[in-house]
Amino acid sequence: MKKNLVNMALRINRLENEKAELKQRLQQAQKMEAIGTLAGGIAHEFNNILFPIIGYTEMCMFDIPENSKTYKNLSAVLKAADRAKELIQQIQNFCTREGNQRKKLKIQYVIKESLKLLRASIPSTIDIRQEIDKTCGPVSADPSEIQQIIMNLSAIAYQAMEKTGGVMEFTLSELPLDTGDFLSEVGLSPGSYLKLTIIVKSAGLEHAEAKYIFDPHHPKSDENDGSASGIGIIYDIVRRYGGKVQVGSVANQEITIDIYLPLTDTPSADMSEMSGKAQMPFGHERLLLVDDEEDIIEMMHSMLEELGYRVDSTTSSIDALDRFRKKPEAYDMVIANMTMPQMTGVELIRRLRLTRSDIPVILNTGFDETIAKDQATQLGIDALVVKPVRIAKIAEKIRNILDRK
Repeated sequence: MKKNLVNMALRINRLENEKAELKQRLQQAQKMEAIGTLAGGIAHEFNNILFPIIGYTEMCMFDIPENSKTYKNLSAVLKAADRAKELIQQIQNFCTREGNQRKKLKIQYVIKESLKLLRASIPSTIDIRQEIDKTCGPVSADPSEIQQIIMNLSAIAYQAMEKTGGVMEFTLSELPLDTGDFLSEVGLSPGSYLKLTIIVKSAGLEHAEAKYIFDPHHPKSDENDGSASGIGIIYDIVRRYGGKVQVGSVANQEITIDIYLPLTDTPSADMSEMSGKAQMPFGHERLLLVDDEEDIIEMMHSMLEELGYRVDSTTSSIDALDRFRKKPEAYDMVIANMTMPQMTGVELIRRLRLTRSDIPVILNTGFDETIAKDQATQLGIDALVVKPVRIAKIAEKIRNILDRK
């Protein structure tokens, strides 16, 4: 009887501990969700700040010689804006709530942020080194899965070097693979790949046993206290991406893991090079421009007038709707922001279409394009533009839509 009571008490204690742990995990998940929401909002605001910086810089460059020092300085401003835009895109990628959202992704940013998290969670006896090529092109990937690859690999390596310490070294580079023995050896198709290499160096790596901890199919993997499931997840993600994981030979207490991911098409150069004013398409039509941000509306108004268009602009969607209803045939196109007080851009366009169903529309958004794409498709919007955008790109979109109509 006494033994039963002891067993029951132990079970109750274990259940209480599990309950406390689950509660803690739930609180952490809620906290991370709140941080993600906050980060997404901040990213949106940064896009709104960045848009006028890019627009005014480009307009200034129109008026000065290309060989002048001022022109070169302004070009440097645009390059810095490019980097800021890419960083904001990575933040937005992380804040995407839907799972398994693959998109064009430069994983060097994900790797660097993951290594910062890793540095804070493992002891200083383990040295973390990185050599990440910033110029690597994008892959089609889910940022959370790339982070999972890095964190799982690091966790498994940490198990091997926890007692003795060591080094984890991460490198990233592009690798074109043509026909040859190596392709058949790793089982890849010819093409361009990202090569992510993780080198683990530690006295804790015994020659006879080190390699199997990174091999989910090795019979000893099950003995390694959960590492088999971690490495199995990595292999599964890489396989689904059309890539390959290759574990190198063990020598001198060192092991190398190479991960190959196929590069997707290179990103457009609309944020990289300045287009000459003479090369951009001009127009003469009347446009109705709507955005609740004063800085953006002023910059875009000037930018569109530079391109030859006649522009009516307003920061109020209510005012825009009133103007349009009074003279619906006076406008050749409406360019509206998605998020506005009183009436969103989506609702504004819906009401405009009730007055004139054939009015061409461009919808601007500071959020990730995937967030607005479904609504834009339902409304039959002619183009969706993610801020910040270069003058050449928006000029081309406007001209293409008007000429098509």
